Amino acid sequence: MRKPFTIRYSLFAICLLFAIRYLLITICYSLFAIRCLYSFETVKFRSPRTGRVVDVIKDEVLIVFHEGIKTEAKNALHRALRTTKITDDTDEIFFQKVRIPAGETIENVIQKYKADPAVRYAEPNFIKRKFTAVNDPLYTENPTDVARQWGIAKINVKQAWGISTGSGVVVAVLDTGIDKDHPDFASALTPPETWGVYIGTTGIKDVDGHGTHVAGIIAARSNGQYVVGVATNCLILPIKVLGDDRKGTLASGINGLIYASTVTIPGHPAGVRIINLSLGNYEFSDIENFAIQEVYNKGISIIAASGNDNRDSLAYPAGYANVLAVGSSTPDDTRSSFSNYGSNLGLVAPGGRGLVIAGEPGDIISTYPLVRGATAYLAGTSMATPFVSGVAALMLSANPNLSPKDVYHILRHTTDDIDTPGRDIRTGYGRLNAFKAVNAVVGYSPKILAKAYSYPNPLHIAKRQVVYFYIPEALGVENLRIRIYNFAGDEIKAISENMWDGKDDNGNLVPTGLYFFAVETSRGKSTGKMTVIR
Repeated sequence: MRKPFTIRYSLFAICLLFAIRYLLITICYSLFAIRCLYSFETVKFRSPRTGRVVDVIKDEVLIVFHEGIKTEAKNALHRALRTTKITDDTDEIFFQKVRIPAGETIENVIQKYKADPAVRYAEPNFIKRKFTAVNDPLYTENPTDVARQWGIAKINVKQAWGISTGSGVVVAVLDTGIDKDHPDFASALTPPETWGVYIGTTGIKDVDGHGTHVAGIIAARSNGQYVVGVATNCLILPIKVLGDDRKGTLASGINGLIYASTVTIPGHPAGVRIINLSLGNYEFSDIENFAIQEVYNKGISIIAASGNDNRDSLAYPAGYANVLAVGSSTPDDTRSSFSNYGSNLGLVAPGGRGLVIAGEPGDIISTYPLVRGATAYLAGTSMATPFVSGVAALMLSANPNLSPKDVYHILRHTTDDIDTPGRDIRTGYGRLNAFKAVNAVVGYSPKILAKAYSYPNPLHIAKRQVVYFYIPEALGVENLRIRIYNFAGDEIKAISENMWDGKDDNGNLVPTGLYFFAVETSRGKSTGKMTVIR
């Protein structure tokens, strides 16, 4: 009578073992799949613009078509080049992402797309990184004193709080996510349904800690816990564009930019007013620049880190037109040794020494994921940038009518000069002063520009730049027409958008020289001049 029981028991044991084995295989495969989805594979790519070898996503190319190109024509081009469309362009996202065919190179596919007149831009999917120099996550005290938060004292925020604390302003932080449960973010975040995630598999969760640190510098609440931010009553919109491995892509960053400029925030009809970009790389991207200009033209201030490599050139996106580039300063009011610099640097703000000297914190303390100590010291232009974004929030709260151009102008011209008198390449216009900036916006009447202008000027065709035309609000953009003339007065190009690639009506690049342009809309006309260098 025991034999049937033994057989049943043996069958049950075998089935149980197979079930456990299947479960383990499934778990391992799922973990592997998640890792594959998240840890994108990169390859080396030699930039035709700079000659540098950089990291890009393997087998991916981003495409922007000219306006008016029909879907059938786009798909026909993809078929002809044997590429596979990964993501489509929509009303919100203006680029397509494609996978190149086996045996092809990214360089070859890009050239083939660029040769087609329907294509405006074709680029690899560049890698973006955060800009942090030092990480001391073992520090677990709960400091709220000014001595530890020396950056707050250095930029004179306490006086600024007598005028504004940032109420009503939404700041988008494009970074590694956020620790939504941190006590210093109670009431500091927009509703969860508005958060954006464009990379990874862990949602908005900040595994790395960088995004949480940046957001805390901007908006940590004044609640007696841990630290306090610059704009203690503004709102943070977290958008994850950098993954848990501290890297992002050109695509994730652009998606985040466009999302920040279009998302609806309940109770805040003005939407996002400031975008903080504590990230970047050193490759100029036509597609990213196009997105930046689109976002700027919607009235959003874009504040970005200059980079942490002690270079005499700015990283991108800080290096684009209409972006306020921020460098880093020390407690001694000197340029941080790691901080990038250059003629387009706007200003500097507290970012740290990059080390701790004699036990005294010389870097920036801010919020950090709770599981890793709640606070941490970091250093970098990543930390300097949110100080400026926070002050911009104070300014816009005190005077919501400010345009991004007004915000940049006031921030630059209310600094404390800490280097060579006047503007210099190491510290820009000087070190951020919150009280001076906020005080300057009270009663400030923005100047309405009635004249169009072009940027960059001069236009360097050899660097594959394009020129953008600023159209003043007084003119609007209805029935826009821009005519470009050479020095002799001959019309060489007529366009209906605010961008020119340096080519005449025959598709040829124009020679070096002085050119004139005439902007005409339904409301009136404006003229200007620019230099082209070939």
